[in-house]
Amino acid sequence: MNLLMISGDSSVAQGQQSTHYHMLREFSRHWTRIDILCPPGPGAIPRQVHSNVFVHPSSWPKALQALHILRKGRALLAERGYTLVVTQDYGFFCGGLAALRLMRGRRIPL
Repeated sequence: MNLLMISGDSSVAQGQQSTHYHMLREFSRHWTRIDILCPPGPGAIPRQVHSNVFVHPSSWPKALQALHILRKGRALLAERGYTLVVTQDYGFFCGGLAALRLMRGRRIPL
């Protein structure tokens, strides 16, 4: 079972052991793989944590986060099947709106 998470939190991509990091440790016990799309942040780079959690930060400004979600999300969906897609929105809800567009016509719960 794979989980695609669209998050507004880039702390894990920045190498921080934040609340989000610890939450992902618990989630990683229940999922085969977790892919996280997140916005940019200082020092944010693609990372693998907890052996099966892969963080994909945007290299574009936050204003273009929806474009990152659509492009990277489509690439990830083409690579593997997901059981569930979740979105954690902050601010203008661009993650949720992009997720709706990304998942249009797919039979994966959002």
